[in-house]
Amino acid sequence: ASLDATFGGARVFADQLALAVVTAISNVLVNGTGTTEPTGLFHAATVGVTGTAANFLPTASEIVDLYFSVGASYRPNAAWIMSDATYAHIRKLTATTGRFLVDSLGGVSNETLLGRPVLTDPRVASAGSAVKSIYFGDVERNFCVRMAGNLRVESSVDYAFNTDLVTMRALQRLDSAILDASAGRLFQGKTS
Repeated sequence: ASLDATFGGARVFADQLALAVVTAISNVLVNGTGTTEPTGLFHAATVGVTGTAANFLPTASEIVDLYFSVGASYRPNAAWIMSDATYAHIRKLTATTGRFLVDSLGGVSNETLLGRPVLTDPRVASAGSAVKSIYFGDVERNFCVRMAGNLRVESSVDYAFNTDLVTMRALQRLDSAILDASAGRLFQGKTS
């Protein structure tokens, strides 16, 4: 048996390539500026609430304000998107009654904030001065992604010939834009 068959080299390579492609695409769909890359959700969505806290994180009242900054017709299909660090802060917030804002129904994967699911993404920026760190909205109605053509994978045995490497690249044409600006809003930390 060959070493490739023994260690599953082709599968490991395919998994790593797929992970790299997904990471690159999701990064521009979250943070893209729209100039030489797609427009990212956190770049283009409308700010619904600007924070007031010195630590740039939202207060319980500001979370409620962000929820209600999205129209009632969009809220039934809305979700929260933020980084783990921001969510860790929100997970500790309580209402004036002392009850936590986050409802836990059998584990982290079932948690809701004001009745809507919470999604975390490592590409979303953590709170900071004037940083857009939380999204709330109906992503399907708010944000449109267009993929033009299929994913193209190319290889070259010539590029790094002197180091005995085969070089691979993956290419995908895509763009994104805000479709319905009323369907989602962002929380932005105060400017220091």
